[in-house]
Amino acid sequence: MLGLPRQVQDASVDYPNVISVGQGSLTGMGAGASGFTGTEPSITYFYDQIDTLCTENDGQSSTIGNATVQPWVQISSTALNPTSITTTSTSTLTVQIAHTDLSSIANPTVTLEIITLSSDPAGISLSYTNPGPTVTVDLTQPSPISKTFTVSFASGTVPGTAVIHASLTHQSSNAFIVKDPSSPDKAQKPLTIN
Repeated sequence: MLGLPRQVQDASVDYPNVISVGQGSLTGMGAGASGFTGTEPSITYFYDQIDTLCTENDGQSSTIGNATVQPWVQISSTALNPTSITTTSTSTLTVQIAHTDLSSIANPTVTLEIITLSSDPAGISLSYTNPGPTVTVDLTQPSPISKTFTVSFASGTVPGTAVIHASLTHQSSNAFIVKDPSSPDKAQKPLTIN
């Protein structure tokens, strides 16, 4: 297990083992390795536990030096349509889930959970139906995978705003990881209730 990666903005400044960084490429030395060069346009990550740089490129894992990026799944976006409802209308929440190639893993799945993270005023409750607040996602489908939910007002004092949050839990195998969204707004959206 590589541990949790940190994204590197400028590897040549942050890590002395990196000799040079260019447009879409880097050259350097990893601990216990003779050296490495990455040449594809990529995001660079540093793995603390093994002192090695790895890349992630368009959902594919790449090896640089002595490590390979572990297959992953991640919420890539959420959207509400419309972003405002009444106590008797509904909105559609769409969650997109991105993942790398998981074909080498038997029956990869993850649980997608939808919750009301917070509300103003406090105590606003929402209902998530079609299919419900929790759904198992089959990761043998091509990436990205879209799941939709019907959102409606359940109880509380209105007018107000509730923040809807999507998360991934209970992956079926330790052979892949669940990554945090690249930013909090990728996994949560505010809904206005009038």
